[in-house]
Amino acid sequence: WNPMVPISAKTKEGFSDLIAVLVKMSEKVLDYVDEKEEAKGIVIEKYDDVQGVGSAIDIILTHGKLKVYDTIYIGDQKIKIKNITSYNHVNHKKEKLGDVSAAFACTLYGTNIGEVVPGSTFSTNSNIKEEVVSQEEIDSIITAETNKNSDGIFIQADSIGSLLALSYLLKQNKIPVKNYAIGTIRDKQLTFVQQFGKPKLILGFNINVDSNCDKNLLKEITIYTEKVVFKLIAHYEAFIEEYREKIRKELLNVRQSVVWPCILTIE
Repeated sequence: WNPMVPISAKTKEGFSDLIAVLVKMSEKVLDYVDEKEEAKGIVIEKYDDVQGVGSAIDIILTHGKLKVYDTIYIGDQKIKIKNITSYNHVNHKKEKLGDVSAAFACTLYGTNIGEVVPGSTFSTNSNIKEEVVSQEEIDSIITAETNKNSDGIFIQADSIGSLLALSYLLKQNKIPVKNYAIGTIRDKQLTFVQQFGKPKLILGFNINVDSNCDKNLLKEITIYTEKVVFKLIAHYEAFIEEYREKIRKELLNVRQSVVWPCILTIE
């Protein structure tokens, strides 16, 4: 069944009904979870250069059961799971797990994770061709009307779907995009924007800034994060107006300091 729940952001009606329906549907889905079936899930986020372990991925396991030393397949990629961790909200720290069952969110550490793209799905069955999102496909959609060598802003979102929706809206508003990323804002993105961003601006949808980011980089870059896309557009419009005024004043100061050429007659 596909329920529809009328809600209103203006009158605040229907939200409790929506939550009740979501809870009910979640319970119904969980009734069908079978730990004996092939494990399947989706990659939510990827972390590069995790200290001591290399790369890691956050996943949601939607079917079956996963154990340490299991092998999962993402397209043609074969990943051997070395460790599984999950954040304990009671102790406020990550704990190592031996296995996890659907539906569960956790972090996987293993081999060949470096090339995984968030948004891809996986399975423990090598014969099941799960949906794989390639970097080229994302590039072709987001930068279809954008020259990466031109000026533009940096955008970031929590998932591929959110990123595509954000890029589509930005194009509608004729806002140039230079590059993008998925997941939490980290030093890697800040360094790119600091070197190549013009203007040095990051718009982030439904994400956070890593608390370990370089403080000096943060001072040089303007970052706006929101859970509503239209608020990001408003932030951009206010920022770009101030940015253009700043550039105009800088050019004016340069113009006033220039010694202009003249025609001389020497007698």
